[in-house]
Amino acid sequence: MAETTYSYVAADFAGSKLNPTNLAAEIRASAIVTALDRIDTAGGVSSQGVIIGPTGVDIVFKDALSTGDETLLDGDTTGPAGGLIAASDNGPSPSVAQEVVLQGGNTQIGMQAVQVLNLPDLSSDYVRSWQVTAAAQVTEILDIYIGDDLVGPTGKCYLAGGEYRCRTSAFEGSALNFEMVDRNDILGLFTTYGLNVTKLSGLTFNNGVIADVTLGDIAIGTTSGARSGVLSKGADFLGIQFHEATFQDGENITFERAGSPVASLDCDCTTWDEGDVIVVQESLKDEWIEGYDIREIQPGGSKEVPEGLYFRVKVYNSHVTDDLRVKVSLTVGRL
Repeated sequence: MAETTYSYVAADFAGSKLNPTNLAAEIRASAIVTALDRIDTAGGVSSQGVIIGPTGVDIVFKDALSTGDETLLDGDTTGPAGGLIAASDNGPSPSVAQEVVLQGGNTQIGMQAVQVLNLPDLSSDYVRSWQVTAAAQVTEILDIYIGDDLVGPTGKCYLAGGEYRCRTSAFEGSALNFEMVDRNDILGLFTTYGLNVTKLSGLTFNNGVIADVTLGDIAIGTTSGARSGVLSKGADFLGIQFHEATFQDGENITFERAGSPVASLDCDCTTWDEGDVIVVQESLKDEWIEGYDIREIQPGGSKEVPEGLYFRVKVYNSHVTDDLRVKVSLTVGRL
């Protein structure tokens, strides 16, 4: 037996979207005789277990498929893909969609008392820290993207705990809150509540048209240098990931696909709209922080957090003149 790979591109899948978990289950439940080994993907934007606009999809079997099995897989070995590939359910995986619960019991420190598990043995431990500086009489907000280096190769992040340290004195009335928020409609609730994701609006294309933009492309601000994945398209706007990126009103936008610039496709943007936020859950409310205070939060076990959500830190500084600096650390398992 020799491991055999069958390669596909985004256009082979309905809507240029792929849910690897669903496709793997469909292949294993089909009449294909040869055992599936794994499905590897490259590029694209991950949302609720769905890869939008993957630049490459490799379906790896334990051995070469027979002609009949390959036809079952892709419908036609010589033409456009069909079969299981084209018909695959590319909706969100139920297990992923249910990983964040909007209502439920809380522990004494506000962490939800549900879905608690130990860090998986195969995950790698990782601790990362950020500094938040709040000016006098200001509430400073930091949204930490659950993605990039906070997730492992399979896109999974297990949040095990955190810590904050006040690096300065804290005036009476200063406060610190931790929340999990959705800025990219990962939970699919924005339409229900009439909310909008971050947008690049009032687009005027200098080269190409908006139809040439593909979901999963990376929009790049020529002036700001901001980079963000394209989630949706409208008549003259693009819905994009918030992703800690701030575009500038009126700047030129270029595009990148599969790691390479898209030739002859650029536009000017009238307005960058930051978009709305849904608070998924509160993890900490400390309405009375002390100067040089240190607090570690370890609720026991860990909780899987869907890629694409944000861990929000809110720091309110009640002092009338001095800055308040707080160091925030997250302990995660990456898988």
